[in-house]
Amino acid sequence: MKKQALLMLLFLCSLGYGQASGSSELNLTLQFDWKFPVEKIKIYSFEKKGNYLEKINCTTDHSTNSITIRGSIYYITGVNFPTLVCSYEDFVYIDNTPIEKNKLFYLITNGLQSVATDKPFVFTEDVGVIEIKRIQKEGSYDIVINTYPELIFTPKNRIPFTNTTLRLK
Repeated sequence: MKKQALLMLLFLCSLGYGQASGSSELNLTLQFDWKFPVEKIKIYSFEKKGNYLEKINCTTDHSTNSITIRGSIYYITGVNFPTLVCSYEDFVYIDNTPIEKNKLFYLITNGLQSVATDKPFVFTEDVGVIEIKRIQKEGSYDIVINTYPELIFTPKNRIPFTNTTLRLK
């Protein structure tokens, strides 16, 4: 009888599949060194299945050279917040010919479904990549923020990229 009950329980468990999901507030500020004026910066989000941005509003503050992103985000538990890429668009001249030159800044998360903080994330010439990680520590979670000068210095297994980006406005 116990074997039959166990087999029935296993059978019923195999029929059901659940996945936790939710939505949360998105509120973050990206501040840039004055060398990179915000009016020349475009923000892109890597599109991810299971985690997408809703009702996004980007506000530029010229007095602090920052962009604040507010809105909401829908996510499936376990899918990280989309990587944000900020592109500073400039031109260089080679043989008197203007050539577009883009400096890219990355905000990468690991273990977070959303980001909501009042403290700005600051990008400079020496900080091109900001990685926010959630690390489990003795029954709770700590947030660790690492900075890197360029993407090449970031451990590759922690860079979630896709083939599609969305431009945030």
